Amino acid sequence: MSKTFALIGAGGYIAPKHIEAIKANGCELIEIVDVNDSVGIIDRYFPNCKYSTKLTTKPDYVSICTPNFLHYDHIKEAIKKGCNVICEKPVVLQSHQIDELKALANLKGVSINCILQLRLNPMVELLKEYASLSNGNKIEVTYHTPRGDWYTKSWKGDVNKSGGKLFNIGIHLFDLLTHIWGDVYDVSDGVIYFRKSIAYYSLSTSFEDAKQPVREFKVDGMVLDLTKGFTDAHTLSYKRILEGKGFDITEAKKSIQLIERINEQH
Repeated sequence: MSKTFALIGAGGYIAPKHIEAIKANGCELIEIVDVNDSVGIIDRYFPNCKYSTKLTTKPDYVSICTPNFLHYDHIKEAIKKGCNVICEKPVVLQSHQIDELKALANLKGVSINCILQLRLNPMVELLKEYASLSNGNKIEVTYHTPRGDWYTKSWKGDVNKSGGKLFNIGIHLFDLLTHIWGDVYDVSDGVIYFRKSIAYYSLSTSFEDAKQPVREFKVDGMVLDLTKGFTDAHTLSYKRILEGKGFDITEAKKSIQLIERINEQH
């Protein structure tokens, strides 16, 4: 029997990837929840899906695609209903909330799954193996994703709602850094120190820095371009979650703690 889903935050940029993943994995989306009614894309996939401004059903899973600052409350709401959760990055904006939500999920007997899709790129596993065999690496991370005037005027431009640039675009790369190189020893402006390795990072949303997106990992001179290929990452993420192989909320803690540590420097 296929699993049932509700999706909160259907009008945003990332929601279509989740809707496509639900469809591709043979599941049923029974409710979409959004305070805005600009969610007509749902008709392409689940024309009989219920539309609400508040979660009214109890599906097997609730997918959360709302702005960053709402994730904590929406995860909590889904858990209290007894639903498993799938949440976009950053799963929360404060690392201590992870322990609280994990304890609540354990109490209710449900799971909280994070979308950490870059980890599933086959090249990342090769890079992790290379790093484990090395005596230390020099890492250069560039994530330039140009955004127009709308970006700073939307919730993403409000640090209290988005967490700022480190959470908005950096969380993807900081997750890979901590996934591959482990615990952070120290941080300084634009630099992260691991036990044996050092990472330099550059994040930008300015058209002056790049006209087209640049999402690049360079390790000891070898380049991993994250802008190309691997287009079914969300579908694969959902497949793994449905198989019980998803990334638990605790997997997101190191990258969030890293951002907190960087923010303390400023």
